[in-house]
Amino acid sequence: MRKILMFFIILGITIGLLEGMNSKTVKQEENNENMELESIDTNNSYLSLAISDVDTLNPLRTKRLHLTNVLKLIYEPLFSYDEQNQVIPILVEQWMKRDELTWIIRLRDDVIWHNGEKFTANDVKYTIDILINNEIDSIYKANVVNILSAEVMDEKTITITLKEVDSYFESKLTFPIISKNYFMEQDLNNELKSNVLMGTGPYKYVTEDEFEIKLMYNEDWWKKENVKLKNINLRKYSEYSEAIKGFKSSEVDMIVTNMYDWKENFGFIGINSYQYENTEYEVLIPNTENKIFSDNAVRKALLYGINRPNIVSTIYDDNAIISDLPIMSNSKYSETSVEYNPDIAKQILINGGWIQENNKWNKDNTILKFTLLVCNEEQEKIAVAEKIKNNLNEIGIPVTVKTINWEDLVKSLDTNKFEIILMSLDIKNEYKMQDMVQIGNTHNYANFISVEINEIIEELKKSEGDAYYEKMKTFKEKYINELPYIGLYFKTDVILTNKSVKGEYKSTVYEPYRNIMNFYK
Repeated sequence: MRKILMFFIILGITIGLLEGMNSKTVKQEENNENMELESIDTNNSYLSLAISDVDTLNPLRTKRLHLTNVLKLIYEPLFSYDEQNQVIPILVEQWMKRDELTWIIRLRDDVIWHNGEKFTANDVKYTIDILINNEIDSIYKANVVNILSAEVMDEKTITITLKEVDSYFESKLTFPIISKNYFMEQDLNNELKSNVLMGTGPYKYVTEDEFEIKLMYNEDWWKKENVKLKNINLRKYSEYSEAIKGFKSSEVDMIVTNMYDWKENFGFIGINSYQYENTEYEVLIPNTENKIFSDNAVRKALLYGINRPNIVSTIYDDNAIISDLPIMSNSKYSETSVEYNPDIAKQILINGGWIQENNKWNKDNTILKFTLLVCNEEQEKIAVAEKIKNNLNEIGIPVTVKTINWEDLVKSLDTNKFEIILMSLDIKNEYKMQDMVQIGNTHNYANFISVEINEIIEELKKSEGDAYYEKMKTFKEKYINELPYIGLYFKTDVILTNKSVKGEYKSTVYEPYRNIMNFYK
C-alpha cells in the first residue's frame, strides 16, 4: 500500500513538473510571438497591391474578378467559404429554415460600418432588393434569382422567402453587403460615392490620389484580431501588363495571376509563390446517350489511358491539379485520383466485353473510335486534345480531333450532337457535381441517367452535418463507379510576393488575400 501511495506521490510531482514546463513553454511561445510583433513597426507596416483596368470600385457593379478579390478586404458578405470550401457565416450569427421556402437570418450584433454606423437588417434588405430589382448590372444577379422577397423583422433579423426549394441557399448569400444609409440618397452609379470605399471589413478607406488608394486596418472590426499588417496601398494601373511591371520593379509587393506561364512573365528569382486551385475544371464530357459512351467501361478506360501528369507538366507548366472528381483538392469531400496506367485501361475494356483484334477494339459489332470536339480559339485545349489523341491511339482507340468555333461547340452540347467534348466547367463547390448528374438538370451536360444516384441527390438535399457527410461518401462511390465525366484537372492561380514579404499563405479561390493581415515586410 505504501509503495502504491509513493507511486502516486511521485507521479503527481512529475505531472506538476511537466505542467510547469508546459506552462513555461506556452508563455515562452507567447513572448516570442509578442517580440516578433513588437519587432515590426506596425504603424508603418504596409503592403502594396495592384488594381488595374478598373471599371468601378462599387463591389456590386464591378465585373473584374481581381477587383472583387481586393474589395473583399473592405466589404463582407453574409456567408463565405472556409479553407475546405465549406460555407461559413460571416455577418450572420444564426440562421434556420422556418419552412421549405422561408429562411430566418439573425445578424451579428457587433458589426459596424467604417463610418461608425450600426450594421442592420435594413442594409441586407437594401442590398438584396437592388439585385432583385435589377437596379444595376451585377455579376451577383444569379445569386438572388430564386429570392421572392426579403423582409426586415427587427434591427438584427431578416426573413428571406424563396420561389423554389433550395437546400444550398446559404452558398448563394456570398455577395458583398453595402450600406443603405451610405447609398440611399445617391445614385449607385455615382463613381465619386463608390470610390470612397465604405464597408464592414478588416480594412477601411483612408485617402487616395491619382496613383494609389490608402487603406488602414479597421480597429473596430468585429473579429478583434491582432494583426501585423496595418496599412495597404492599392496601386493604380491602367492595365494588367503595367501592374506586372509594377511588381517587377517592387512598386507592388503582392500580385495574383492566373497565367500558367507566370515564370516567363514574372521570372522566379527573388519571388515567393503559392499555388491554389481556381474553379476552372477541365473535363471530357461524353454523350452518354451515344452507344459507345453509354458504356462506363469506356469512360473508365479513358480515365486510366490519358496521361494527365504529362499534360499538366508540358502544357500548363504544373499549374493545374489533377482531379477525377469535380471537387477541389482542398475540399473535405476531395478524393485521391487514379494514376495513368494504359495496362489497366486495356483490362477495363476487356472486362467490359470489348475484344481487341488488329489493334481495334470491338464490341457487338461496334468499333471503339470517336471524334473529340474542342474550341478552335483555345490553343492550350487544342494541344491537350492532341495529347489525349496520342495517348488513346497507343492503347488502340482511334481519336479524331475536330476544332470548331465556340458558338458551334455550345450548340453541339445543347442539341446532343456530339460524341465527346473537351471543355472547362466552372465548379464552385460540391453541389455543382450533384447538378452535373441529376436527371433533368440543365447542368447535366453528359445526359447521364441513374435513378439510384438521383435518389441519393434528393437525400443529400435534405441532409445536414454528419448525415450529409455520410451521404456524400455514398454519392462519391457511385459517381466513381459510373464515371459520367472524365475529369482532367483544376486550373490554378498563383499569388506572388517579393522576397522581402513574410507571412503564411492561406489563399483560396474565394479569398486569394486570406491571411494577408499577418503578412509584413
